[in-house]
Parts: sequence; structure tokens; C-alpha cells
Amino acid sequence: MAEHPLNLAIRFLLEITGLVGFALWGWHTPSVLWARVLPVIAVPLIAATAWGFHALAIVYGVVVVLQNIVSYERWKRLIT
Repeated sequence: MAEHPLNLAIRFLLEITGLVGFALWGWHTPSVLWARVLPVIAVPLIAATAWGFHALAIVYGVVVVLQNIVSYERWKRLIT
């Protein structure tokens, strides 16, 4: 059911709507035009990147790998 084309289309539209919302939020920052353009581009790009890493972690189990990378024991061995 989660892979049904209608569900995928709705999820895609919701993600695009979220990115448009971030862009609008960036546009309404009180500043000059050139300083407005940066948040309009950067905020949705950062949000999409964070969401992509989150989805990647769910799909491929990267969370386990990241937990091993930032493991306390590994850092403890590097420090001592």
C-alpha cells in the first residue's frame, strides 16, 4: 500500500509543498533583495538535504553505521 502510485504522488506533493513553504519563509525575511535570495535558495536546499539523509538512513540502515562512527568507544581509543 505504501508504494501505491497515488500515495507516492501525494507524498511527493507534500514534500514539494514543504520546500515551497521554506522558500516563502526565507523570502519574508526583512532584508534587501540580495539578502532575501540566499535564504530562498539555502533553506530549502538544507531542508531537502537533511530530509534526504533521513530517508537514506531509514532505507539503508545508515543509522547503525553512523552510530558506529560516532561511537564513544572509538573516540575514547583515538584520544588515549
